[in-house]
Amino acid sequence: MIQLPQELVDETLDRLKGESSSLKSCSLVCRSWVLRSRRHLFEHIRLDSRNILVLRDLLRRPNCTLSPHVCSIEAIRCIGSLDDHSFDESAADLRHLINVRTLELALASHPNRADPSFCKREFFTAFPSVTRLVLSCGFDSLGFNLLVDMICLFPALQELHTREVSSAFAYSPTSAVPPRELCYLAFCNNSVGPILGWLHAAGHLPNVRSLTLPPVRVPHLSVVRAALQHLGGALQYFDIDVTQFLRLSTDLFDMSLHHNLKQLVIHDHAKWKIDTDTNLIILLISKLVTPALEYIALDVNFMAYRHLNWAALDEILCPTRLPRLQSVVFKCAWNHNHDLHDAWRGALPSLIASGVLRTEW
Repeated sequence: MIQLPQELVDETLDRLKGESSSLKSCSLVCRSWVLRSRRHLFEHIRLDSRNILVLRDLLRRPNCTLSPHVCSIEAIRCIGSLDDHSFDESAADLRHLINVRTLELALASHPNRADPSFCKREFFTAFPSVTRLVLSCGFDSLGFNLLVDMICLFPALQELHTREVSSAFAYSPTSAVPPRELCYLAFCNNSVGPILGWLHAAGHLPNVRSLTLPPVRVPHLSVVRAALQHLGGALQYFDIDVTQFLRLSTDLFDMSLHHNLKQLVIHDHAKWKIDTDTNLIILLISKLVTPALEYIALDVNFMAYRHLNWAALDEILCPTRLPRLQSVVFKCAWNHNHDLHDAWRGALPSLIASGVLRTEW
């Protein structure tokens, strides 16, 4: 039998990450293959009411060695369903999963049986070391204060992602204190205004280093506008979607406030523009005064932007004005007109000469 170096075995098993059937087979080869295989097999687990009690019983076994390997949990929970109690019954055992840092919560509610105090239950407090929370709420009974209370149940939280929140929240004052290390924010449409308003009122926005914003809903514009004025020098990554409100966005986003910004991504998927609209994006970018900027991406419909003042854009993004700029990316997923592609490239001599310009089709 050939004895392979353990480093080579580990490298091979690492390349099988995500291939559960192959990893299961590898874990049965020999004892030296078990640990690495198990690490990848159980790094991310998915829980629902059908399997959470199985995991609980497994964790209670004295010879269970699963706990150190679990780093990420995806939990799908239907609040008020007949077997929803299994989540809270398992909380004490789930606390043994001390290496869990990512928690993805997909919450729904059973008609007429959802308990509005669900976010106070034990399951949500079983993961005090979670640093990344991804939240989806597919029901309308979750109020703003309950959402904030849920976020505050994770004291080590650094990243908050709201993917789907069906409720159109209205901001209301709250004394809840945000997790101290929370600095990475990515929002869906319904959550952006109220949560930014809460963080603004708590004086937390100067700590934010990364912010991803969808198109802002009209009822939230005033709250978001006031909040964004307090994003300061800590912000390094800014991803904004101006598809619906570009005329408002030039006033909504003041790029001059973010003098340490390193990465900027702007989305505009509108299918048509008039000339004045297209050049509003020039006004938005022209306020950049950050010498730290390394990356900027424009994800726009270039057919709608065919009348853009490309020469002005070339001047704004020139290396002498932004000395650390390494990449200017035009995302062209919406466009397959290569004549148009050649035309606007010809209007960007400084970017072409600097070698920082690239496109993604």
